[in-house]
Amino acid sequence: MGQSPQPSDRQGPRGLGYVALTIVAIGGIVYGLNSLLERESKTPPPKIQDAITNPVAPPTVSKTKLDQLRIGMGLDEVESVLGKGKLATESKTSSHTYTIYSWGDNLNGPNLSVTFIDGKASDITADNLSAD
Repeated sequence: MGQSPQPSDRQGPRGLGYVALTIVAIGGIVYGLNSLLERESKTPPPKIQDAITNPVAPPTVSKTKLDQLRIGMGLDEVESVLGKGKLATESKTSSHTYTIYSWGDNLNGPNLSVTFIDGKASDITADNLSAD
């Protein structure tokens, strides 16, 4: 058989001692990071200075207001019925401008969105609306 292709200089990581040392080092790092994150999560948040004490309520949307909307209305006409809307998205192509405005609570409560193409309402979508 000939010589081994690897040099036998007896240096480098070999044996069970190296494996145990590596596991202990990685474990220490994980434990340290975990205790640091745990300490941060128990720290109360700092007091908020100059917070808004009178938040603006989102416009209320209802089935009655939805019934007043019509395809082809402009943004001003829609806002005269629903109040000021929030621009959700806008995109432009070479021939058209598409915008979507929303009203209400988009996560849990009643909400309504209107898609405008070139400034005219083209689609009206509503969820969770009350009768009044």
